[in-house]
Amino acid sequence: MKHFSRMRSGGLDQACPVPAPSAALDKWQLLAALEDCGQDYGLGYRELGVLRALVSLFAERDLSRLDQSVVFPSNETLAQRLDGMPVSTMRRHLSRLVASGLVGRRLSPNGKRYARRDRTGTVIRAFGFDLAPLVAAAPGILARAEDARDLACTLAARRETLSLLRRDLECDPTEAGLELAARIRQLLRRRLRGPAALAAVEALITEAVAMPGPCGQPVAPTPELSTTAREIEQHHQKSQEDIIFEKTAENAEPSGPSTRCPMPCPAPGSEVGPMQRAAARRDPVLTPASIVGICTEALSFYPDAGDSWRALETRAGQIAAMIGLSPQLLAAGRAEMGREVLATTVLCLLQCHARIRNPGGYLSRLIAEARAGTYRCDGFLASLAAQAGGARAA
Repeated sequence: MKHFSRMRSGGLDQACPVPAPSAALDKWQLLAALEDCGQDYGLGYRELGVLRALVSLFAERDLSRLDQSVVFPSNETLAQRLDGMPVSTMRRHLSRLVASGLVGRRLSPNGKRYARRDRTGTVIRAFGFDLAPLVAAAPGILARAEDARDLACTLAARRETLSLLRRDLECDPTEAGLELAARIRQLLRRRLRGPAALAAVEALITEAVAMPGPCGQPVAPTPELSTTAREIEQHHQKSQEDIIFEKTAENAEPSGPSTRCPMPCPAPGSEVGPMQRAAARRDPVLTPASIVGICTEALSFYPDAGDSWRALETRAGQIAAMIGLSPQLLAAGRAEMGREVLATTVLCLLQCHARIRNPGGYLSRLIAEARAGTYRCDGFLASLAAQAGGARAA
């Protein structure tokens, strides 16, 4: 390797004039275009990173307004802008940039990079890296970038077509079809870039379409889909609404005997939804206060459990975690019983918790009864009230 003092500058000792483009030339847009077509110039992402660091030394964003095109950073400054890249690696990438013809090198007598200024501070001569070739090659770079982007878009579409053909070939039981599918799979595993990759993809597409079988058959039009429940078994409709009953002037619970009309029975053969089943299982006379009057164990934990239905449901959810009921089981009970009935059932389980060895299994059985339509929480409360009355009488 020759020393800097013995290297010839290749005619770059004189100042390279900066071309005057007809329009503004944004340096970041030029670098973005070079990232798309850098392969045409033999540049990888590391060389482009070094070039970006060199271009960042210009204060002006518009390269067409540069008075002089030479940058003269020290190795330390350039390495800092490259996030601590080793100097040996940086020099190797700088040599590749110079070899590509996009960057020129202007050597000083001692091989160092510096600028000679006059008494007013104006640079009269600079030694370092000349970016005038990059500005001169800007129209070609922008044109090649557009071609590279169009090629990448076409290649992505043809790659997708080839992937669909491979899927059809894998369903072909013939040996030729399976062999072609394996070749396509091997090609699709690679990173496809450039005209050569597009030619390889087109060749495989032509070969796959020419084969007899599902790939050569025209694609049948997709029939119009319907969301009717009778035609699609997977169609579901959520009819259960999240309703929380509060003690307001409109729906306050009566203090005396109930005067409400019983819920009408469904007509024979009609479908009964979860809300209707839940409402049928709850006695309209029941209030949060009457429930906690029977399930007194809840008051020892939360004295405000009987203030409202909202408070009852909130405290029941906290009690359910205390006695070991899982959230999945509670969700199933809420879907089959309803919020109010489930909250009442949880309080009943707490009241007789000392006699139940497995609260989760007990609640699962009650959910199954609710699904069958045979469970009523007022019966559970009545049995607890009768046991409490018998205990007091004894």
